[in-house]
Amino acid sequence: MNLNLAATLVAVFALIGYVLMRIFLPTFNYERLLFLGSFALIAVFLMFMHRRQQRKKENAA
Repeated sequence: MNLNLAATLVAVFALIGYVLMRIFLPTFNYERLLFLGSFALIAVFLMFMHRRQQRKKENAA
């Protein structure tokens, strides 16, 4: 799977999960932020890995 697509999917799933937690578990404020933050960090890491691979491909060509 392409890292760019994986990062996008992780970010979308994080937002969907955040909205669902906000609707069904309204008292868990810190847990929602922790959930969203952990998925956001994973998405950012995947985007950096994707950019790094692109630069390596450009430099090799």
